[in-house]
Amino acid sequence: MASKQSGSSPNTFYEVVLCGPHEMIHGLLAGLSIGAGHEAMIVFGHERGISDRSLREKLSEILHPGAHQCQVILDNVTRALLGRKAKRVSAETGVSIVSDRKISSAEFKFSYLAYAPRYAAEISTLLDELPEGVRLVSHKHQENIDPSAKGAEGYTPVHDYEAKGSGEIRGRFDLVLDAHAEFDRHPLIEIEDIELELV
Repeated sequence: MASKQSGSSPNTFYEVVLCGPHEMIHGLLAGLSIGAGHEAMIVFGHERGISDRSLREKLSEILHPGAHQCQVILDNVTRALLGRKAKRVSAETGVSIVSDRKISSAEFKFSYLAYAPRYAAEISTLLDELPEGVRLVSHKHQENIDPSAKGAEGYTPVHDYEAKGSGEIRGRFDLVLDAHAEFDRHPLIEIEDIELELV
């Protein structure tokens, strides 16, 4: 999911908050990266399940009611391009940079409940195959086996096998974003929004 990047520190990402209409910001960032010949990573928080809780609290102090703010995650090259043209962009479009902070890490919580060993094995494989740069934190896993309940699942809420667990995925932003999407595709895994650690 993460786009290829060029330049120094390609794995550095920033949360940039822009004030202006979302559609205009979409077009502005796309045009900026295309014009520079850069294959950018541009992630709009509201489209990819990225929490903006602390952002809302911060912006309520500095933005007037009704202002349109847009949380965008940018790679370092795109962020630098935007920064260099910020004054011109603001003068010509009215879009302005409200906040610009480096992301030190990202994380999200998840939980799961499976009623068959093969589904539990699928989830276990997902957790075992996390890439370098991402780690599993506070993982809890519990299995309950009740042979006496076998065959009764269709009539009662009791199951002969149950595996449930929860945990947290933490690490580099782009890798956590990929894991978040992959976990979301599994029907038995529930995920929470991605939280950003900013510096």
